[in-house]
Order: sequence, then C-alpha cells, then structure tokens
Amino acid sequence: MEILYNAVKNIILFLILLAIIQNLVGKSGYRQYINIFAGMVLILIVVMPIMDLFHVTDKLTYYFDLNQFKAGTKGISGKMSEAEASTNQKIIQEYKEQIVDEVKIKLSNHNVTATSIKLELEMDQKKDSYGRVKKLVIYGKQQKSGSKKSSQNDDVSAVDKVAIDHIKLNEVQVDDSESDQTEDDIKYDTVLELNVKEDLAGYLNVSIDCIEVEIKS
Repeated sequence: MEILYNAVKNIILFLILLAIIQNLVGKSGYRQYINIFAGMVLILIVVMPIMDLFHVTDKLTYYFDLNQFKAGTKGISGKMSEAEASTNQKIIQEYKEQIVDEVKIKLSNHNVTATSIKLELEMDQKKDSYGRVKKLVIYGKQQKSGSKKSSQNDDVSAVDKVAIDHIKLNEVQVDDSESDQTEDDIKYDTVLELNVKEDLAGYLNVSIDCIEVEIKS
C-alpha cells in the first residue's frame, strides 16, 4: 500500500512541476521536446512502482550481475584450462624422463650403454593401460670389459693320421622358386638382448613384444 501511495505522490508532484515548466516556456518551439521528455519520465514514474511491487527490479539486477559474473568466469576458465593442459604436459614429460632414467639403470646392470631410447606412452584415458609404456625402442652398445687371454700350452699333442675313404655326394637340385632371403637377412635377438627385454618387461609390467632392443658389441 505504501508503494502505491508513493507512486501517486510522485505522479502528482511531477505533473505540477511539468505544468510550471510549460507555463514558463509558453508557446516556444521547445515545448514539444519538453512534452516528449516529460512523457518518458512519466512512464518511468508509473512503471517503477509496479516493478518494485513484483520485485522485477531485483530480478533484473540479479540476472545482470549473473551475466557479468559468467562473462568474467568464462575468460578465467579458459586460462585455467590452458594452465591445466600445460601442467599435464609437464607431468607427462617428467614421467617419461623418469622412465628413461630407470631404463638406463637397468641397461647398466647388463653392461650396456644406451645410445638412443624412444619411449611412447598410452595416452588414451579410456583404456585400462593409460599411462603405461606402449612402445619402447632401445639402441645400445655393449661395454667392453677387460678380457684375459687364456694361456695356451706350447706343446701340441700329435694326432695320428686317419685314412678317410672318398665320399661321393649326390647332386642336389635347388628349386629357384624358394625365397632368396638368406640367414643374414633375418634379425635374431642375442641372449643379451633377450635378457634385457625380459628384465625391462618385468620391471615396466608390459608385454615383451612392446620392447625392441638392438645392442652392438
């Protein structure tokens, strides 16, 4: 009720003030502009009490402040996302460096010096193996240890001559359709390379197929 009383009072005071201004201006050309401005002010005087009655002003203020807050937090969230991505990259890089250092220690236990280590991690977060070693390729060189020449006896035991009959070998025909691949073309893991693979596979808890090792003497 008080809101309605104040609204009526404001309207009456405004109309009195408007009448005084119009009398002072008279029939001047500015009268029409004064009437337009006065009409706009009168609309505000009438509408404001209604908005206060239904708390529309508070709601408008709330949504205005909320939009300003969202606009501010949007920029902050973008910067936080960039900072989080950068932090994750640093963590992953440090994790890789730690694995490489541990691999070098394992290689040194086998008297092997790493010349190149290529490490690939599983980065798919949907997989159970996320963060584990996906592929590990190692190129190394075997450390030379001081070799001792075994002493040889100067005396060589005599060997009796043994007569061997002539052996006749039958000719063997080789099919040209067979593969031209020679044994030298096939890469076999040495005992040392297999030992290194098994050691690293057990330490990293991965399949031995994920590890490639090539050691040169």
